[in-house]
Amino acid sequence: TSDFPVPNSLQCQVDGIVGGSISLTAPIPPEKAVDQIEWDFQLQNGSVCVIAEFTRGTFERSNPSDQFQQRLEKVNETTLRIKELVKEDGGVYVAHVRFKGAEAQDLRFVLVVAPRTPSSPTRSPGLPTGKSDPSESWTFLCVLFIALMPGMMIGF
Repeated sequence: TSDFPVPNSLQCQVDGIVGGSISLTAPIPPEKAVDQIEWDFQLQNGSVCVIAEFTRGTFERSNPSDQFQQRLEKVNETTLRIKELVKEDGGVYVAHVRFKGAEAQDLRFVLVVAPRTPSSPTRSPGLPTGKSDPSESWTFLCVLFIALMPGMMIGF
């Protein structure tokens, strides 16, 4: 049995604003070693495409001319950032995490991209002091939500 039980439908909502950036972070228990993370995006027509892969320290894009073009970046071994958000970036993203030893888990992120308005705050009220990027707050909340789920054991 795994020390890191994950419900079959682990999902987190992430909110972004047109023109902004968000970070999708796959929470990994410290005792686990990641072999690969494959990031998928579900298109409007229902088909799924691989948008990025992190494999042993490398960052690969199977189709750099897709809708994301140069707007994806690897922040660290478990975090994918989407920059300069557009409305069409909204949808379902799945991180297929493969650990060394053949163990795996899937994490779903539902991204909602809202239009920028003149009254859009430049600083989200939920951000920690000194933070100016709303994606940092959403990433923290997503990781916190996942970490505090019943039965889940993650050491901090």
